[in-house]
Amino acid sequence: MKTMVSRWNQYAKDDPLWIILTHPEKRGSWDQEEFFATGRKDVDLSIQQIKEAGVTELSGKAMDFGCGVGRLSQALAEYFDEVVGVDVSKEMIKQGEALVPEGMKLSFIINEAEDLSQIADDEFDFVYTLIVLQHIHPQISHGYLKEFARIVKPGGHVFFQLPAERLDRDAACKAEAPEAGKSLKSKLSTLKYSCISHMREFKARRKEKQLVDSGKMIVEMHGTGKDEVVQLMESAGLKLIDCYEDMGLADGWKSYRYLFTKPVA
Repeated sequence: MKTMVSRWNQYAKDDPLWIILTHPEKRGSWDQEEFFATGRKDVDLSIQQIKEAGVTELSGKAMDFGCGVGRLSQALAEYFDEVVGVDVSKEMIKQGEALVPEGMKLSFIINEAEDLSQIADDEFDFVYTLIVLQHIHPQISHGYLKEFARIVKPGGHVFFQLPAERLDRDAACKAEAPEAGKSLKSKLSTLKYSCISHMREFKARRKEKQLVDSGKMIVEMHGTGKDEVVQLMESAGLKLIDCYEDMGLADGWKSYRYLFTKPVA
């Protein structure tokens, strides 16, 4: 845990916006307004999915877990009366506090522990996290998931994203093979595009490995099977409302967004 805290504090000093949203072309050049606009887009989509699942009332106090500088926290403030961002990095929190618009009911908590013991039971109406748990080892992330169940109020909701398993690259390659009956020119064009696509991916991953090896960037990726996640949350007292497959937030992984509620006794 100490290593993770130290690592994210360093990332916050180096390039906080990019390490939160690592678009290759944005390294060192994220425009703040554009950056926070991506947060509004992600939160709007989440709220839409939640409402489509039949949850029409969203209000009260929300928590953004792994908030960084508040990319999603600020967007959540448009839907909830009060938002609290929680992060392991005091450097991220420091920068996040400086970026809060005047009058926004958004505060932050530094949490360097493997639990959320500084937060009381049944404190939040809504607990939210995206592209965070995937960077935490399951031995710790599963503990956080149980803590989400503890700190959410009866009748409240927990919404999070977590990868389940790595995609089969060999199967993906087979899926891209040219269909029978196509012309030779069409087949060659398809194969050429597939080879170029995979070569670009290989070069990008090799560059990432070089960064990791040089000590400049180490971002772990972890997943937990869907059935295991559901069992874990139900054993913690929550009820599954819906589960959405999400291929966009964890490259190379099959990922899901989960919506749980804590039943009212």
